[in-house]
Amino acid sequence: MKKAICVFIGALCCVGMTACSIIEDLSSSLSDTQSSVSQIESGESSKQQKTAGNQTSIFRSITAKNGDPITGAFDVSLSETDAIFLYIEAQEEMNVRMNFTYTTHDEPGVTLGYCMEDGERTTFDLKSATDPAYEGLWTTKEVTLKKGMNVFYLSGDDVSCKMRFKISGIDQTKVTYIGAFPREELVA
Repeated sequence: MKKAICVFIGALCCVGMTACSIIEDLSSSLSDTQSSVSQIESGESSKQQKTAGNQTSIFRSITAKNGDPITGAFDVSLSETDAIFLYIEAQEEMNVRMNFTYTTHDEPGVTLGYCMEDGERTTFDLKSATDPAYEGLWTTKEVTLKKGMNVFYLSGDDVSCKMRFKISGIDQTKVTYIGAFPREELVA
């Protein structure tokens, strides 16, 4: 009788291990599918790549659907050059609202800025923020988009930043381009 019970328990363990393996494979497959759908919706890749400012970043998502706010999420390791994360080409000047949450992993020295290509810069020094602040604390800034290509970037020296942002109030009928990379890089 003991032998039969031991064989039965052993068989249950094998079935359980097989089920766990199948669930893990399904979970991985579902995660890959969700990532592909996110890439299709956003038109941007979520893999590690160089931003326009040559910083290593990982774009989680960026979306700009007609009538909806522009949203994005990314991680970036900052060095001496600006890490550009968004380009918006406007046909005329407009005021918009940028909401964002971030973590600098409690390190100081990150600056958020925007400007026209080769134009005057508007910057906001970001306070050091811990990981628990990410998603918990949101900051709002009023931003004036100028006619032409507006460039949003982060800068800092040997610091990393994880950010989610939402830009609302954009009249997308007056915008000719929204993307994470310069228009020229998309053509090449």
